[in-house]
Parts: sequence; structure tokens; C-alpha cells
Amino acid sequence: MLDANVKLGTSTPRADPSGDYAWEVFRKADSLRPGAFAVLAGKALQLTGGPNAPAAPPGRTIYGTLVAEGKADIFLTYCRACGRR
Repeated sequence: MLDANVKLGTSTPRADPSGDYAWEVFRKADSLRPGAFAVLAGKALQLTGGPNAPAAPPGRTIYGTLVAEGKADIFLTYCRACGRR
């Protein structure tokens, strides 16, 4: 994620829990590699969760759609319902 050539997609902090969690990951990265928080927070593309966030097409996730469209190379998110039955 620290690679300058990697487009990092996230959700919007304070507007969506996924964005808040992403910034927590950035803080943890900073504890392992000082300066990582500033790099990650500075390059994070807040593509979802905000008031102007695009909607996912039917049958697709917005995260995969944004990566497929080239708006991000990777997308840091979570799945609240994953693993539940």
C-alpha cells in the first residue's frame, strides 16, 4: 500500500465505518514503519461512503467495480456479514 504507484481506494472516514477502520490500519502501519500514516492518509482515495459516492451496479460490489474501472488498484474495506450464516 505504501508504493507510490499503487492507487489505494478507501471509504470516507467519519462518514462510513470502513473509512474509520482504514485509518486505524494506517495508524497501526505507522507503529511498524514511522511515517506510514502520513503516506497512506495522503494517498488514500476516499471513493465510497461519502455523500457523492457512486452506487454499485446490480449484482456487483462497488469496491470491485471501482478497481475494475481503474479508479483504484486495491481497495481497503471490510465485510460485516462475511462468515455469518
